[in-house]
Amino acid sequence: NYNRILDRDLANSEYVYRAIDADLVDIYRMQGAISDRGGIPTYFSLDAGETAMGHMLGAQMPKEPQLLLKIPTSELISPQVPRPNWNTSTFGREYFTNSYPQWGQGGYRQFMGTTKSFSDDWIVPNWGQK
Repeated sequence: NYNRILDRDLANSEYVYRAIDADLVDIYRMQGAISDRGGIPTYFSLDAGETAMGHMLGAQMPKEPQLLLKIPTSELISPQVPRPNWNTSTFGREYFTNSYPQWGQGGYRQFMGTTKSFSDDWIVPNWGQK
């Protein structure tokens, strides 16, 4: 059911987001796509904070990100709702962030996947400096 909800939400969204440290941009350029090492799916969000701190709290990230990527939904490959606890749990799905309350209030919609490509045009200018 969560993956059906994700599919519906993606169909109604022009963009998704990924908040990152600046050094990941070079890796994405080199890979020509957004993924973890070896093409493994990574986390994206349908929600974005107006500031780096706001995003960190809503996405329950362990540290404040430096950059926000605004990615066209059409670039996604195989989006899936992750399992709780960094996708390691053997049961359940976590569409809304909530596993790490020590890192913020959570509540952002999250999913895992990869992209077909990467573009510097996806970097939101001056986002982390707000």
